[in-house]
Amino acid sequence: MRHLILLRHAKSDWFSGVSTDFERPVSKRGQRDLPLIAAALRPYLTGKVLCLISSALRTRQTFDLGASYWPKMTSIYEDSLYEASAPKISNVIEKAAADIDTIMVIAHNPGLSMLLHHLQPDSPLHMPTSCACVLNSENGQVHPNMPLIAFLTPKLLKEGGDKNASTE
Repeated sequence: MRHLILLRHAKSDWFSGVSTDFERPVSKRGQRDLPLIAAALRPYLTGKVLCLISSALRTRQTFDLGASYWPKMTSIYEDSLYEASAPKISNVIEKAAADIDTIMVIAHNPGLSMLLHHLQPDSPLHMPTSCACVLNSENGQVHPNMPLIAFLTPKLLKEGGDKNASTE
């Protein structure tokens, strides 16, 4: 694995009328914001790409919104990523990493933010919705102090770029 991409789902609709958190859909704002992030991720989605997606509705819809911007990839809906802790997300990644160049995980907070901060302690403490973080793995492993090469949010991209991270 060369790149690990952590993508928090697009903004969800809290007032959609669904009965459970798991069924909450992406909001209109999320539908507008996610394509900015999806396009910005394109250069990092290289080689053999695997996308691990929480099976919640908003994460599946996030993948669907981004898919037309991305190269062909294998996608797996993973029930265990819903409400997963940072160690659980890390375990799912490590089990899938063999022979993969890029892994993208589409999941939820607080697990994603906690995993990001564990892997790169100097990273921002919070990942807003539609935020993507690209980490570089020099040895193909998930480990502390992975270089954060991009921290992408819709707000930063609308303001003219990513001011909080370097690029390769």
